[in-house]
Amino acid sequence: MKKTIILIVLIMCAIITLPAQQFTPNYDESKVPEYKLPDLLVFNNGSKVTDMSDWDKRRQEILKVFETEVYGISPAWKGKLLSQEISSDNNALEGKAIRKEIKITLQNQNRSHEMILLLYLPKSSGPVPVFLGLNFGGNHTVTPEPGISITSTWVRNDEKEDKLPVDQHELLALIAPRPVYVASAEEDQWADPRGEFLSCFFASQVYQLLGKPGIKNSEMPAVNQPVVSSVGYHIRSGGHNVTLYDWQQYIKFAELHLK
Repeated sequence: MKKTIILIVLIMCAIITLPAQQFTPNYDESKVPEYKLPDLLVFNNGSKVTDMSDWDKRRQEILKVFETEVYGISPAWKGKLLSQEISSDNNALEGKAIRKEIKITLQNQNRSHEMILLLYLPKSSGPVPVFLGLNFGGNHTVTPEPGISITSTWVRNDEKEDKLPVDQHELLALIAPRPVYVASAEEDQWADPRGEFLSCFFASQVYQLLGKPGIKNSEMPAVNQPVVSSVGYHIRSGGHNVTLYDWQQYIKFAELHLK
């Protein structure tokens, strides 16, 4: 009986794993490709927005996209909101202000989340406006004053903004007709100062529709030369930060519209 020898040759194919393409930011405006922004004054069905009543409906369309594609929808809150003052200094900022730290607790059954609000109030007998903001490094990083609790934070960036069906001019337009101010920094190229300004410019058409002045010129203003209407903007010298110059412009803008 003959034996048949069957030779089985296995060809092993090497599995090559390609590294992810390295993201390279572009800071050269001449290399920005052609783009088409969503038209603020056109409904999803193609009809035109012509008056305030139309804008109220169009605003709901845009807001819905931000809810479903960007920020999500806040669920119904059935828990408790608790607050506790954890520190106070009646002579903060060289005696000019009152500083408070307030622990805010969101509590729902056996789950809870805490955040610390750092509050500065001028020494005033009357009501005063409050600027509310977020920071990336914790309250102890926004002022050199001692005695502030150390907090932590984190930031996430999915780098998928090109897939979003909305753009930032639409977000600013949702604020109309209320005043809005945007600030850029000359060296903060990662934030795209030109794009920030154009968001103000394109959002201005909604302000104008609602009878409020906006930014009429699409040319960037000079450094440290704010443009102010119901929509305010400046680009200052320096890098990513919130500086004394920024605060001076914010306060001037607030005085213009809140007095």
